Amino acid sequence: MVRKANIITSLVLIGIALAIMRHSLQLGYHDGEGLPGPGFVPLWAGALIGVLALMLLYANTLGSRPDSVKQTVFNKKFARNVVVLIGSSALALALSKLVGMLVAIGLLAGYLSRALGVKKLTTNIAMTVLTPLVFWLVFGMLLEVRFPAGIFGF
Repeated sequence: MVRKANIITSLVLIGIALAIMRHSLQLGYHDGEGLPGPGFVPLWAGALIGVLALMLLYANTLGSRPDSVKQTVFNKKFARNVVVLIGSSALALALSKLVGMLVAIGLLAGYLSRALGVKKLTTNIAMTVLTPLVFWLVFGMLLEVRFPAGIFGF
């Protein structure tokens, strides 16, 4: 029963992700000044939802035997993680105007790695430093997207 619920959930999430991505493309990826436009975040959020839903689908179909899935993905730990993710993302968005988008992304990545279970300090520091660096390389250098700067100048 749990396996069937996870498969149905993943299929619904894949459909939602595709709808989000399709609509975000109509909003515009960039604004007039080269900054991320209104479709930037929904496109990448939809892509992330889709990838995670595909992983759930794989785990419940090809990735494991029927008896290996013992519980649904919707449990107390899942609900806590959703609250942590949404709350910290909202805080990072609010901080991005003050400290800049790249610094806010780094702080968010470091906090989430710690809050969602990574206990090794060096891993948390690496997430805090490497995540904004990768974002800058991919979006700033390759895709030529300018990130909003903060008090640090980047």
